[in-house]
Amino acid sequence: MGAQVISFKWNGEYPKKKQWTINYLKQEYEWILLLDADERLSTELSDEIKAIFSTEESLSGTTAFEAHLDYTFRGKLLKHGLQVSKQILFKANHILFPEIDDLSVSKMWEVEGHYQPRNEGRVQKFSNKLLHEDSGSLS
Repeated sequence: MGAQVISFKWNGEYPKKKQWTINYLKQEYEWILLLDADERLSTELSDEIKAIFSTEESLSGTTAFEAHLDYTFRGKLLKHGLQVSKQILFKANHILFPEIDDLSVSKMWEVEGHYQPRNEGRVQKFSNKLLHEDSGSLS
């Protein structure tokens, strides 16, 4: 399907997996879409991103885009509760994960947890939502 697989072998230090990937990709790409494994673009959000990139003037001075999340649990959209937004689309040369002293935390391994990357510059907000699909049990 055209995907490129890049191997990552963690050495127990920084950078961790997401930052390493960003460091690798920003040499090749101007923009990076960063999603967790339990997140996906809604059709509407995908269309909005395509529309934004179809005209350069909508990108002027922007270094990141932020989306609100819609949570699904056990296959159903949650109507109440936590309202979260996060930056998911970044200009590659403006993105960096914080180095948090977590190397000794057990079972965190090579992933940055839910740390949000930093960026310098203007952030635009998407009008459509990112889908977060919680596959956990009720407990």
